[in-house]
Amino acid sequence: ASGMGGASGASGSGGSFDATNEGAESDAPATSYVEEVMKDNPIAYWRLGESTGVTTAQSATGVHHATFGGTPAFARPGAIAGDSDTAIAFEGPDDAARVADVDASAFEFSNDAQFSVELWVSFTGNGCGTSANQFHLVEKFDAVTATKGGWKIYVSDCANPDAGENRFVVFMMVELGGAVSSYVRTPSMDREFHHVLAVYDGQTPKIYLDGKADTKLAGDPKKVTLSASTVPLSIGNNKGGVTFRGSVLVEIAIYRYALDHT
Repeated sequence: ASGMGGASGASGSGGSFDATNEGAESDAPATSYVEEVMKDNPIAYWRLGESTGVTTAQSATGVHHATFGGTPAFARPGAIAGDSDTAIAFEGPDDAARVADVDASAFEFSNDAQFSVELWVSFTGNGCGTSANQFHLVEKFDAVTATKGGWKIYVSDCANPDAGENRFVVFMMVELGGAVSSYVRTPSMDREFHHVLAVYDGQTPKIYLDGKADTKLAGDPKKVTLSASTVPLSIGNNKGGVTFRGSVLVEIAIYRYALDHT
């Protein structure tokens, strides 16, 4: 929802929404967060509140439901205070929720099409590993044959240029194999929920962590022309040949325009 400002008091037009593990009470009814997201007309909105044994992650928009793979851990505590909806931990190498490409074409955003992705995440992994360790959050990106293009949002452990620090990254494949990334440094792996908003305005990628703008733009700062990606949309993991590390995800929404982060 536009204006989600942070884990300890993300505020939209419906009120303030606090992360449960910050120990704060929400200033608005739990339903207000859902109402605010839906008011922004997402393409898809996966709350990820399913219970054990369910095979499909339902989208609140009624379309683009995702199929679970692996053995994700259901019914973890959710992100929004006062809301009984739970979250899901993706911790194993096969854990994911995927929307098949025939349905996921709505998320290709090729050329200079604007889009936004927002979500809440906490981590089950421990600190920095090597540059090959990644927390995959949500993506439509082919990591094996990357020339197909696409986009992804992930956390890369201890990767340059900020060696020794975790960071959020929005990474976009562009025509001719080029790429531009925008990122913010993450806090420590504190196992608390954080709000992430990634925005592509038709010019450059930007990412916000708990309402704070990106600190650096890696790659050529010229306008990004995003290539289409004929792969499924993946939540949690895409088995891209790196060491996967766990995260708890909830309240993932994708929009076909650039959200205002304020």
